[in-house]
Amino acid sequence: MNLSGIFRRLRSDTQGASSLIMAGSLFAMIGSMAFAIDLGSIYLAKRKLQGLADSAAMSLDNTDYVNGAEGVVRQLIVKDGSNSVTIQRLVPGHYSANASVAPKDRFQPSSDNDQINAIRIELQNDVPLFFGRILTSNASIRIGAAAIATRADLAAYSLSTQLTSASPVITNAFLSSLGNVQFNLTASQIATLSADRIDILSVGDALARRFDLAGHTYSDIFNRDYDVADLIAAFADASSDSASAAILDAAAARAGTGQVRLSALIDLGQLGQSDYHDTADPLTIEAYTLLRAGLQLAQGDTYRAQVSVAATGLTNTNLTIVGKNATVHSPMMTVASARNVVLRTGATRIYLNTTANSAIGSLQVPIYSELAPGEARLTGISCADHSREGVTLGVKPSIGSADIGTVDPTRLDDFSQAMTVSPAQLARTLLLSVNATSHLALSGNAERAVVFTLDEVDAHTWKSVASSDIVASVAASLASNTQLDVRALGLGANTSAVTPVVGAVLSTIAPTLDSVIDSVLRSAGVQLGVSNVTVDKVSCGVPVLVG
Repeated sequence: MNLSGIFRRLRSDTQGASSLIMAGSLFAMIGSMAFAIDLGSIYLAKRKLQGLADSAAMSLDNTDYVNGAEGVVRQLIVKDGSNSVTIQRLVPGHYSANASVAPKDRFQPSSDNDQINAIRIELQNDVPLFFGRILTSNASIRIGAAAIATRADLAAYSLSTQLTSASPVITNAFLSSLGNVQFNLTASQIATLSADRIDILSVGDALARRFDLAGHTYSDIFNRDYDVADLIAAFADASSDSASAAILDAAAARAGTGQVRLSALIDLGQLGQSDYHDTADPLTIEAYTLLRAGLQLAQGDTYRAQVSVAATGLTNTNLTIVGKNATVHSPMMTVASARNVVLRTGATRIYLNTTANSAIGSLQVPIYSELAPGEARLTGISCADHSREGVTLGVKPSIGSADIGTVDPTRLDDFSQAMTVSPAQLARTLLLSVNATSHLALSGNAERAVVFTLDEVDAHTWKSVASSDIVASVAASLASNTQLDVRALGLGANTSAVTPVVGAVLSTIAPTLDSVIDSVLRSAGVQLGVSNVTVDKVSCGVPVLVG
């Protein structure tokens, strides 16, 4: 048989072909599995090495940045049992938390002891290859990890309003309207929520347990979206007060499914880069504030609530409050060391309508009020002298205006347009027409310095900054400055007697209306003409990862 015949025979003989194909496929599959095993081993080793670098960087004191860093890091490596890990470089330098500088350029190596406030640690490790050595002839692969840490003076502060003096009935109605359910909270339950202070990082821990986020940094946990019901349930998990936890659990069961991102409520700043929680040094905020803010944010960019009130001498008293969620642009609490972090309350509109009886018949009294955002920023932390340690905030009051007048309630949600306020028609009978206007504008929102001592921080003291022309009673001030337009529509109508009658009615109902307005605004965390601030925590020389 010639050579061409032999090739034709081999080409036509298919016996054993499937075995060859299977053997080749099996070899490829084994190779892929081997590669996956090595890749997984490298990933786990890389993650462990990065954790070791982070821990080493944060364990160093300011004095270690210049001398002694190597000894501290080596001890940590030995304690961790990572004997194959070596120190590649230890680079002292200066870190500047300047938002105008690109993050990668904020750390600069330095040999000037007076400028050194941070350190860069670079570690490396040789990871054994199980199957890769067959393909590469290398028994291991070298991996590296780096971390930059500094020591920072941090303060956590809030811009909101305490619930004290608000009507429990109105507060409950406000929360129920926000959540579109009936919470049916009693006065004692609202007081319990207001007194309970919940550790914010414990909320993060609770979310990590609920959603299998162990090992994630607090920033990772806070930057996820959660159903508001799950978030309120995490508040309950984090509460150390069993009564408050039970109230929050019940609220979670009734809450909706609106999405909330915890970082929109609480900005942890540099503190969020860690997964370490020092339970002995908690960062706390009132349970009521967390519940209210979560329900507000779950509605989206704006929230709307409607409250009906029964009051002596008044009928059909209804108030609508619409707020632009400040948390879209500014959280309600922040942990910061920089001056460029500004907290803002949301712009808020309220529209109240009530009916009062009078000698000339029923009077319809509409009041419209608008609040501009208040502001607070961190201007200084003093840690050098213990006797004078404290925090200074620059605060601007929430100014605004109020009117006796009518507006289009369907346009309250549109904050891009100014509201048109028309004269209010208080009464119209067969004989008389009574129209009224009254305007109150607050000015003077220049920033003012507010200082908190360490004792005031520990006591969670609230301080207020008011507009220079703040008035104690909005409705009373409007009533005393009301301009009436009384017109006779029929023969024999006595218009001269109308003005004192209407004025007396407005003066009588004004205190009740002021109480309603104040309670609703406090329930929403704002006040007209006032900004309320508190410093929740101050920490000096806190180790933070910055790279």
